[in-house]
Amino acid sequence: MVKEQDRISQLATPRNRTYYYANHKESVYMPDRQPWQPGGGFATSERLDILAKPKRYTPSTRQNPQWPVSNSAKAAEPSERVTLLASPKPLHREYTPLRQLPTPVPETARKATASPRICDMSKPKKRLPDTIDYGPFEQPIWCVSPTAKAVNSSERVAYLASPKPYQSIFDRDPQTEVSDAAKRGYATVRVQNLAKHKRKIDVNDGYDFYIVSAAARSHRASVRLAELANPNPRRIRQKYAIAKAN
Repeated sequence: MVKEQDRISQLATPRNRTYYYANHKESVYMPDRQPWQPGGGFATSERLDILAKPKRYTPSTRQNPQWPVSNSAKAAEPSERVTLLASPKPLHREYTPLRQLPTPVPETARKATASPRICDMSKPKKRLPDTIDYGPFEQPIWCVSPTAKAVNSSERVAYLASPKPYQSIFDRDPQTEVSDAAKRGYATVRVQNLAKHKRKIDVNDGYDFYIVSAAARSHRASVRLAELANPNPRRIRQKYAIAKAN
């Protein structure tokens, strides 16, 4: 148990760091200075001492928050460029100002008279006396006229209005039956040819893959193909070209 505690305390002690700097490893940016060695003091430059000093507090004698403007600044005249920049930006040619509230009604609209059609359309809609109203939040239900009740629908409308018959997929036999017409049918010659599997040409059939046909041998490539078949020219730098020429 004692040995284990000694081992734990030995592992718990921090490792001594050894700063080793070779003398030949000089700084690239400061070759005139030697590498830093451990154990030496640290000193700051005069510039660092000046920057490290706190800023002096200068009490303000100004009582008014507004800065005083000098007489020369008051008497100065701005240049043309400053006057141009100080001028407000002109409005767009399509800019329309805001409307006046309330909107004024022109005299022509005041003196205008409504046509009989507008007067007829402005009248409220007449409601039947037997209209049922279920409350202020629902629209009234209009009664159906006797003529609409006595109308007979056509055969097509009655057929479309009939409900769709129920067809359950569970009632179908899991084994689909083949119809007699499909059993008596026969495939055509074209279907039989298409139904045959593709036969691969084997070496045993006497076929040589490396034989070039006579038509391919006598074929001549076009000028464009010959141009594309040429290898790309290598880009040689000028100094290499001069060295090769010499």
